[in-house]
Amino acid sequence: QIRGLLGNFNGDDNDDFITRHNLVLPSDSSMRDLHYKFGMTWEVQGNESLFNRSGTVNNAINYEPIFLEEIRNPELNFSVVLELCGDNKQCQYDYSVTGNEQIAKGTMKFIEKFKEIESDVQKVVRCPFLEVPVNGNRSASGYAVGDNATFWCYEGFQLLQGASFVVCRENGQWSAGSPVCVEKIVEDSPISSLVVYIGSGSGALIGVIVIVIVIMAVLKCRRKPKPEPDPEINGPIFENPIFLER
Repeated sequence: QIRGLLGNFNGDDNDDFITRHNLVLPSDSSMRDLHYKFGMTWEVQGNESLFNRSGTVNNAINYEPIFLEEIRNPELNFSVVLELCGDNKQCQYDYSVTGNEQIAKGTMKFIEKFKEIESDVQKVVRCPFLEVPVNGNRSASGYAVGDNATFWCYEGFQLLQGASFVVCRENGQWSAGSPVCVEKIVEDSPISSLVVYIGSGSGALIGVIVIVIVIMAVLKCRRKPKPEPDPEINGPIFENPIFLER
């Protein structure tokens, strides 16, 4: 994570000004507040510096910048500044501080050229990196909009979840998630159906429950006592003539 004077790179402009002590300044704070309450908190201390400082170098700790909101140039009417610069803050600052119209015009021309170049630059959209599935591989034509990728599994494995073919969309996301490769099991087998069902995210819990029930049933059957055999009856009793006559 990037911290410090470069801001907080998370796409949210409202929390760019985070101090060393993790306090967030509003994005519409004055330049004075941004300088002292944000910028100066990130001043490199002596024990943090990677460089040696000679005794003749003065880092001007007491230096106070000139803030645009507080500029008071008695020799220049601010309405003249606005007439030349409009809402261009950089031009306003340079004109107010130096009082030189040519410098202000140069600054404004530079800013306008910068905005022109910025508008001509085409925004590049790229999709995230695709991981290679375990026990498989993938081939990608690129990561720009319109590029595609194909996934396949090694012999003895099959694709599960995701898709075998994905395309990079204009929103910077792939058309489907990356698949996973699972070991193949003989088709039309109850065990095969159960494993594939468990492999899917939605069937994981039910699959575990089914397995537990099967195991408990098997154990219960093994523990059930065998029935007592019928008592033996001597054969001669039924061979007695008295029983045979009846």
